[in-house]
Amino acid sequence: MKVATLLPAATLFFLSPWVGEVISGFLTAGQFLEPSRLLITLPPYGCGALIARELMVRHHKGWPGLLMFGLAFGIFFEGIITRVFVNPDPGILAPQEVAYQRVLGWNWANTIGITHFHALLAIVTPVFLTEMLFPKYRRESWISRPMLWGCCIVMLVWPFVLGRFANYLPPLPVILSALLLTGFFLALGLRLPTRIFRSEYRKVFHPFWLWLVCTIAMALIMIAGSAIPGSDAPPPLPLLLGTMFAVITLEFAILAILTNGSSFGDRHRLAMVLGWLTFFLFFSLAKEIEAKELTQRGLSAGTMALLLLFLCLRSKAEDIRMDGKHRERSGTS
Repeated sequence: MKVATLLPAATLFFLSPWVGEVISGFLTAGQFLEPSRLLITLPPYGCGALIARELMVRHHKGWPGLLMFGLAFGIFFEGIITRVFVNPDPGILAPQEVAYQRVLGWNWANTIGITHFHALLAIVTPVFLTEMLFPKYRRESWISRPMLWGCCIVMLVWPFVLGRFANYLPPLPVILSALLLTGFFLALGLRLPTRIFRSEYRKVFHPFWLWLVCTIAMALIMIAGSAIPGSDAPPPLPLLLGTMFAVITLEFAILAILTNGSSFGDRHRLAMVLGWLTFFLFFSLAKEIEAKELTQRGLSAGTMALLLLFLCLRSKAEDIRMDGKHRERSGTS
């Protein structure tokens, strides 16, 4: 591991749980920074994000491959480590929600919704943000092979670490199904090409459309996975799960088309990140208005908004600089 890439790796290691737990609104900054919680939360999130990025870089995959690695992380993290997906009494779900969605040992709506959430907020978003913060090292590996194996060992050991606090041991078929799903998404990520479609020389779509797709998809999946199962009259479970699958598949397909052009860059990555975060930033804003004061939630959301604004301004400045160079070359020729 080079000293130069130590800061990007450390930033990603911390940013993954920060976005996944704090910006999402699940924890306040104070709760997240409690030493005991930090010790339990940082390693699996940080190691998972580093593993996903290293797989993407070392195997020359694009963001679709990274997304598949993120889905694998989501299944393993909540299915094997925390066991929320398979726990009949996870604590974060009301009894009627569990009774409505639990089939074959899995809490299905929760599984689909939170796996999608983890893939995008704990893996893809922090990787995009960190690479935009350190563009010089975007195409480089950030950790050595021994450190990569160390991260893998942490992920394998952490189910036993958290097992000291978890009150539920899933039956063997459920554990095996979670491992198979994790392996499936890892294999799929390794098999996907860098570009899903072949028209790589056309112009990419305007960032607005990326933001719109990501905003709508994240909002729909969060509502379907969190609010609808606890409602008074939820729809038949197969209908809800089928709709969630359709939304995620459509989101992936549309984004793959929109980002397939040769001019796909940081402005487009930033639009995707902002889209995935819009639901949570507006939720934080609504909570601040309700509280009628600035809280930790608002400070965290505001800090993220400032980071996004900084990256947006820097991306525009870089576009202007590159456009100036292009015009100079055209004038010279």
